[in-house]
Amino acid sequence: MTGTRTAILSVLPEYCDEFRDPIQPIRSLQSLANGSGLDKSDLPALQKHCQTIGSIADVSEEQAVQIERRTWGQHTSSLWFAAWAGRITASSMHCVYATDIISPALSTIKRVCYPTRGPGTAASWGIKHEETARQAYNAQTKDQHTDQQVETCGFFVNPAFPQVGASPDAIVTCTCCGKGCIEVKSPAKYKDSTILDACSSDDRNFCLHVNDGQVHLKKNHQYYTQVQTQLFVTESAYCDFVVWTLKDCVILRIAPDKTFWNARLQKAQDFFVKVALPELVVQYFSIPPTSQASPGPSVLRELLQPQTVVKRPRKKPAKKAPKRINAVWCLCAGPEEGQMVACDNQNCRIQWYHFHCVGLVDTPSADTPWFCPLLC
Repeated sequence: MTGTRTAILSVLPEYCDEFRDPIQPIRSLQSLANGSGLDKSDLPALQKHCQTIGSIADVSEEQAVQIERRTWGQHTSSLWFAAWAGRITASSMHCVYATDIISPALSTIKRVCYPTRGPGTAASWGIKHEETARQAYNAQTKDQHTDQQVETCGFFVNPAFPQVGASPDAIVTCTCCGKGCIEVKSPAKYKDSTILDACSSDDRNFCLHVNDGQVHLKKNHQYYTQVQTQLFVTESAYCDFVVWTLKDCVILRIAPDKTFWNARLQKAQDFFVKVALPELVVQYFSIPPTSQASPGPSVLRELLQPQTVVKRPRKKPAKKAPKRINAVWCLCAGPEEGQMVACDNQNCRIQWYHFHCVGLVDTPSADTPWFCPLLC
């Protein structure tokens, strides 16, 4: 059968490597999921343990390519969400760099370890108009470059520093400038303003400013940190930073800033081992050790070897998490609240999830099993 891969070959030693899923890591990382009796350890002991498992985020070149390819669609992709959670992403790098490793901000820890899918109102406006802004970018730049191609992309993990990830809004290539990334911002607050009007306002939080008649991205702004992270994670030669409103569109070409980046990368890697891993292993920061009553979620587990799936009997479509003292549930490690859904795998360690955290609007059909985004 020319061009057809016979299923039986996948179990034969001489052929099985051809059928192995390249996204699966070469070793199991179960210690991350259950803590292995570390829930009562003090922080120094826990951090020492985490140094020994610091390679949990490692990916090969092939795995990195597969993660990016399989996460096109970004926040609509379950794998993207699982790969993102636990890593220091471009959008969280600024707050990670600002926090104190010894006494880290809980909001920063939750942002890294338990990100939520649901955007706020302002972010929703930007997402809604992202494609329009991308089209405006292409129309404004295509005649200035040779063979320009703009493509959406997935989640990037760089094997050289896999603790960090980035998901720019697009990748651009042309024969004259090479490969670049694109980051689009559509500020809802200034949707009816020109960029110069926004710059001339008293809003210190606006990302742009005017200097000598030229518009620049503020280097102390979180978006500059985001862009620099995207540049180095994607190994791009430049980032075109696009600010789009209903009345204006400004494109700024940002070059890699290696000194700036090196300082952020070092802090991110330190944060990953000393803060993120202790949280992921036993929820050290979000739940005091004395009150931990349930195993913490492993938000990186989709990149581990698959667990055995045992379907949970389903009696009713409506679901409510059972009461449990000091219990936390879901990817966000939050309490029982609002509408929740149970993973139909009886071996799922988290078990119950908030609708909004897993992108659900309606209760899943009782006739179709529902499994969590981690594919546990």
